[in-house]
Amino acid sequence: VIPRRQHRALGLHTLPKTAVSYQVATTIHRVWKRYVREALGIEPGDVLPTVYERGHDPICQALMKLDLHGAKIKVQESKCETLVGLIGVVVLETKNIFKIVSTDDRLRSIPKQDSVFCITIGNIEVVAYGKQLLTRSAERSV
Repeated sequence: VIPRRQHRALGLHTLPKTAVSYQVATTIHRVWKRYVREALGIEPGDVLPTVYERGHDPICQALMKLDLHGAKIKVQESKCETLVGLIGVVVLETKNIFKIVSTDDRLRSIPKQDSVFCITIGNIEVVAYGKQLLTRSAERSV
């Protein structure tokens, strides 16, 4: 077992900027969609309840506990205006940031704090406040 400081010093928790292409990320996204369907008990072709329908809240609560590696997210609001409107697939999630790959094959770091994200699953879009996601995905899923 490597101590956390040595782990960080070796750069084992980082991704090179050209490590993942958008094409590979979309493959990860397809796997993530299957994972979400299984976790939420959704069959292909099922219509998810909208905000005003019964059953929407439990799905949103379950979604907040899911691992978001592979999720396609859109930045709706951020302190950094250049990030607003950015769409990409999550390839790395830490306690404070998402690293996403966008269609131009660039790896970008998106801070969770003071950001609002839109996650699309099937026919619904779930708005997730970064403040609610300020944990590692492994800790959030417990």
